[in-house]
Amino acid sequence: ADINYDTRGWDIHPHRLYKRDEGIFPKLSRTFLQNRDAVKYEKKNVEFESAEWWEKHHFEQGLKTLGNSGYGAFAFKSFRFFMREIGDSITTGCRFIMKKSILFARKHGFTITHGDTDSAYMKNTEQKYTMDELDYLFYNYYDEFIEDYNTNCEIELTNPKTGEIEKHKHFIVFEFEKELESVIVIKKKRYYFKEWKEEAQKFKYGTQGGAYKKTDTMPLAAEMQKELTKNILDKKYDRELWYTKIKSLKEKVDDFALDEEHVVMTKGVNNRPSEYGGPVIDGKTGKPKIKADGTIQQRPIPCHIKIAAEMIEKGYEIEVGDKIDYVIIESKPRQVGISLDEFRENPRYDETYYWERIESPLLEILRVVDPEGVYEKYWDCWSFAYKKSTKKQLEEDPDFKPVFNEVKRKRLKEELRTIGEEDDDEEEESEE
Repeated sequence: ADINYDTRGWDIHPHRLYKRDEGIFPKLSRTFLQNRDAVKYEKKNVEFESAEWWEKHHFEQGLKTLGNSGYGAFAFKSFRFFMREIGDSITTGCRFIMKKSILFARKHGFTITHGDTDSAYMKNTEQKYTMDELDYLFYNYYDEFIEDYNTNCEIELTNPKTGEIEKHKHFIVFEFEKELESVIVIKKKRYYFKEWKEEAQKFKYGTQGGAYKKTDTMPLAAEMQKELTKNILDKKYDRELWYTKIKSLKEKVDDFALDEEHVVMTKGVNNRPSEYGGPVIDGKTGKPKIKADGTIQQRPIPCHIKIAAEMIEKGYEIEVGDKIDYVIIESKPRQVGISLDEFRENPRYDETYYWERIESPLLEILRVVDPEGVYEKYWDCWSFAYKKSTKKQLEEDPDFKPVFNEVKRKRLKEELRTIGEEDDDEEEESEE
């Protein structure tokens, strides 16, 4: 069994044994995965990114989704046939196979940098084998590995060396997904990469879980982060150059010189504005919740809904599903916004709010790639909120070392002490 420590503490994940009869779910999974395997190999013989290639690519991805969907369905508590043991068994089995695969790869001269439940990143340290040769090694290894388990499974897999269809007692295959020229790893399931595309004979830049791909990332911040990551992945990063870029952009934000396209936000109206707000109902009593001061606790109304209600009062027709364009002019304690028309009449925005949204994706990269620069060269570029969080971390964690020698550390403490005094002044003003 696997014994893992997670957010709920220590947990035992047993390796389970099952009936020899093949049920409906395994039969469906086998069909989807076999068909996907066939399409994947057909795709290799088609011109890259041609109409036929895209047709097979989407078909392959659809089959992959269907093959994997059972795991998510049976592990979903609200599913009619929810069974934790199925999801747990799949995860535990994948982890076990992955660990054995990692050990096998290490034995053949590969270094594992990081991985996930069903994948790993390897560096061909000793250059003993090509990926095609490693694929064939794994193809034979999985047969030997599964022999001890006396499985009753029977599936047809393609021999990577001969191209012939052969029967096996397992579903396990080695898949070489991509080769990365360089990579910036932020944390698990979040990284930025430069990949060589053999079919197109060119490099492709991308991300898994990165900020610039997320819809809630400010477009200007996404563009800036994408440029920064490309610069780093190409090994052309210049601290002085990027300091100038970030500093000048901060000055532009502070001078209220951002273009309309960079400050306007858009959100949809999912219900009638009149349906928002109202008292917060206690789930146990069914009555409105009462705050400490004796007043009834109200549900907050989103900023764009308030603007939609104001627009309706002015004669605009706003329907459910419509999009509202607006600009944030205050962010604390709650967001306050103005409509796009109001912004065009009198351009203004909350410069602190917008700069924090820009700096966050940049800090995500720079804290990993150039941590010394973050606390030295770029220090005057960051927002008060970021400096304040650094001060708190420095106070609570004596081992926190954002800079690399004691002299720099003392200087940073002096700067952070000033921030603490400014913070105290802000609290006094708010009390007044």
